[in-house]
Amino acid sequence: MAQNKKTFIFYSDWINMIREMPDKDAGELLKHILSYVNDEKPETENILVKMAFGHMKPLLKRDLQKWDEIREKRKKAGAKGGKANAKQIQANANQVEAVNDNVNVNDNVNVNANDNKEQKAPFSKKEIEGVFNYFNSIRGNIPKALKFNKARENIIRRRLKEHDKVSVKTVLDKVQKSNFLQGENQRNWTPDINWIFKSQNFIKILEGNYDNKEKRNTEKRIGRQTLSDIKANSQGWTNE
Repeated sequence: MAQNKKTFIFYSDWINMIREMPDKDAGELLKHILSYVNDEKPETENILVKMAFGHMKPLLKRDLQKWDEIREKRKKAGAKGGKANAKQIQANANQVEAVNDNVNVNDNVNVNANDNKEQKAPFSKKEIEGVFNYFNSIRGNIPKALKFNKARENIIRRRLKEHDKVSVKTVLDKVQKSNFLQGENQRNWTPDINWIFKSQNFIKILEGNYDNKEKRNTEKRIGRQTLSDIKANSQGWTNE
């Protein structure tokens, strides 16, 4: 963590990722974040923690660098004979330290372009094939996708660019848990991977349009995979 810095910004919109995580994994993620901002270089084998922290790390790193830059500017200002007003310096320090709406708005405006470049970096074919394999590992009653062709590579890549890895995993997990998408409907219909990754369908799933209306025991479904199978198939595309 930046020297002499006792606080860091925890962004409120991260709740969209953390809400989907089991409590145990969410707790491990919080410990992982605190270790990182305290320069402990944490490591984890938890796939969910890796994916969520991979989304958070660029923002945390940027904020720490920004603190160092402001601290250096204050140091130079003091070396020039204290021309800057002492009260103004303290006000600037308080503004940097506080987690409030003003800081978040300024951050979004000033570094939005940099965030997009870092978060929207091109995805490798191996990462995209990892998504393809992850779908097959948790597809449940949905037909297995047999061919990883260029068309499927492109449509998965577009959803990754428009959203992120966490959102893509969330959608696939929602498909696996949705009674309707698993064929429990009047036509016994199930989607294929192409339907799921179409933009309008992907967004509907992400927003919960196909979530179950009531809790049901879904553990006995045919074709469900074990947790170890799921983790093994997702290793290739969730690593940082």
